[in-house]
Amino acid sequence: DMAHRGAGGAVRLGQAIATMRRGLAAAPADLWPILAMTAAWVLLLYGATGGGALDPWVENWGRWDAHLYLRIWQEGYAADLALMAFPPGFPVLTGALSSVTPLSFFGAGSVISLVSLVMAGTVLAAMVKRDFGVPGPLVFAFWLCGPAAYFALAPYSDLLFCVLLFSAWYWLTAPTLTRSERFMLIIVLLLLPLIRITGLALLALLLLRRWQALALLPGLGLFLWLNHQTAGNAFHFLAVQTAFLMPEGQLLDGLHRSSTGLSPVPPVEQVVPFLHWLQFNAVPMTQLLLLGLTSLWLLWRRHWVLAVSLIAILLMSHNQAFWRSVVRYNLVLWPLVSLPVLCWIRSRLDRAETVSGFRHSVVIPALCLGAVMMLSLMMQLRFAAVFHRGGWGF
Repeated sequence: DMAHRGAGGAVRLGQAIATMRRGLAAAPADLWPILAMTAAWVLLLYGATGGGALDPWVENWGRWDAHLYLRIWQEGYAADLALMAFPPGFPVLTGALSSVTPLSFFGAGSVISLVSLVMAGTVLAAMVKRDFGVPGPLVFAFWLCGPAAYFALAPYSDLLFCVLLFSAWYWLTAPTLTRSERFMLIIVLLLLPLIRITGLALLALLLLRRWQALALLPGLGLFLWLNHQTAGNAFHFLAVQTAFLMPEGQLLDGLHRSSTGLSPVPPVEQVVPFLHWLQFNAVPMTQLLLLGLTSLWLLWRRHWVLAVSLIAILLMSHNQAFWRSVVRYNLVLWPLVSLPVLCWIRSRLDRAETVSGFRHSVVIPALCLGAVMMLSLMMQLRFAAVFHRGGWGF
């Protein structure tokens, strides 16, 4: 009898291994370079933030808003109505994972963010390869070097939002969709407002007669109902933005705030004023310029979904607290900045007939893109160390 059970166990183990092999074989080809780059990036951040024992290192990513997510999970919104500024999706998912695993709340949130980074990168790679003909892993590498990418290790909702938004972009721009893909698109759009209200920028797709964007409304309605039941005002989440340094305003207010003080540059020796200048002036203005140029390029390419989504997020989400946009809103847009340069390089490579033509049309744009990546990565490592120690990094 024992031999029989042992043989049955061996058969089940063999079946499990075979299933795993089939799954790995069916994985997108870009998944492996994305996993390798993610692992190298985590090790780089581990060293840049001081290393040490793994448990406290992971817990130290639980800063600032992460404690507010924890309060939502533990106490609900009634304990502090200002918490209505944060939709419930991420804290509920993180708390549920921490309840069924040995992970702490912050550990579970960091795992969700890191897994979301890989998933979002895989979807992004597939979309840019299909729509622009550029290598997906290169766009992912550019994204990974962004100034705010270190939030992929923090228990924040940003990366989960990226997964949903990139998936929506991927399906909304597909030539055709199967029934199951249409179903998944609806599910993604239903969930977006429950993770981040920035997802409402997709309602601008109605201008393009993308009626699937209406699927955002039930999720938004649920959040509005939760606001009404808790605070007596369906739009209470807007009224409490000022409690988190997110004052009301619009794009011109943000431009005025960040452009004021842009020059002169503080001396590098004065570390705090220089970092403050990067946070509040230089990086927001540079990103706005690059994203503005990218939106014009997307319009020229007639990639309406990405163009309209990018412009809508810029117009809806950049206000007087312009500096926060570097993290909260531009993280999801940052990989798009690399597309014009990569497409230019690809077109030059297709046309270059001589070594001289190759050199002049490819090397300089590639060096410029590499310089942007290196500068962004240096800022990311610096601000990640600040954030990990309990300071405010963006």
